[in-house]
Amino acid sequence: MRKPWEDFISLNPQINIKSLLKDGVHPNKLGNELLAYCILQHFKYNPHLQFINSNIYDIHFKDIENNQSMNELKLKGGNKLTNNLELRKDSELSLNFVGNRVDIIPSYENKDSEIEILINGINPSDVPSLYYITRPTSNFKMWWPAIKRVSLSKNKSPIIQKYTLEIFNIDRETKTFSFKLYGGNSGFEGEGNNKENFLSNSKLISINKNDFTIFQSERISKKETPENFKVFFEIKSLAKDTIIISNSNQITLFKGIENELNNVVIKVNEGRLLLDKIRIYKPQKTMPNNGYK
Repeated sequence: MRKPWEDFISLNPQINIKSLLKDGVHPNKLGNELLAYCILQHFKYNPHLQFINSNIYDIHFKDIENNQSMNELKLKGGNKLTNNLELRKDSELSLNFVGNRVDIIPSYENKDSEIEILINGINPSDVPSLYYITRPTSNFKMWWPAIKRVSLSKNKSPIIQKYTLEIFNIDRETKTFSFKLYGGNSGFEGEGNNKENFLSNSKLISINKNDFTIFQSERISKKETPENFKVFFEIKSLAKDTIIISNSNQITLFKGIENELNNVVIKVNEGRLLLDKIRIYKPQKTMPNNGYK
C-alpha cells in the first residue's frame, strides 16, 4: 500500500501523510477511504464462484415421504414423521452426511428434552478437532495479545481448562525472558523461554518462539512488562456430549470436524424432541479461479 499512498500525495500536494492518519500509525476517515479504493480496484467479479449459502443444505422432514431419502437417514425407536420429526425417549436418529458442521432447528412445539450426540460413533468430547484455544490475554498496558498463537496438539485428547503463563527473568538488552506454564487442572506444564519453541509436559500445548510479542509491545507502548507478568488462555470445546433443548432456536451440534463423509447420531435421553429440519454445512474444498488471478 505504500506506493499508491505516495502517488496519491504526489498528485494532491495539499495533502500530506498526517492528513491521512489519526494517531501517526492508523488511518483516519480519509485514510480509510484511500485504503479501500486502493484495495477494491483490484477486485474482479468471478461469475463462476457460488454464494456460500449454496454450501448449506437442509433436510426437511416434511419432504420425506415413503422413506424417500432415507438411505442417508435412519430412525430407531419411538418416532412419528409428519411435517416434522418427533423422537420420543430412548429413540435415535442416525444421519450420514458430507460436511463439517451440523445444526438442528427444533419445532416451536418442542418441549424440554435432553439429547446425546455421537460423531462417527464417539462422543464429541473425544474428537480433538472440536477443541480450540482462546486468544491469549493482552500485553502489559497494550491491547495486543501477548502471544500471537498457542497451538493445540491434534493427536492428544484436550482437557477443558484455563492456563496461566508467568513471565520472568526479563532481559531487555538480550531481548530474552523465561516463562512457566500452569494448567488449572493439570498443574505445572513446563518451563521455557522466547529463544526456543515450547512443548508442554502433557504434549498438548505448543508455542512458537517467534509468536511472543512482549518486546514489540514495549517498543510501542513505552511501558516495561513487570516481572512475573501473567498471560491467560483457555481450551474450549465447539460441541457438547449432551444438550438440553427447551425452545425452537437453531442449535449447532458441532462444527470443525473433517469435511468428509461423516455420521451423526442423535439420541433422546429425556422428554421428546420435535425437529423441523437438520442443516448441514459443506464448505467447498477448492475454489475455482477460471483464469482469474
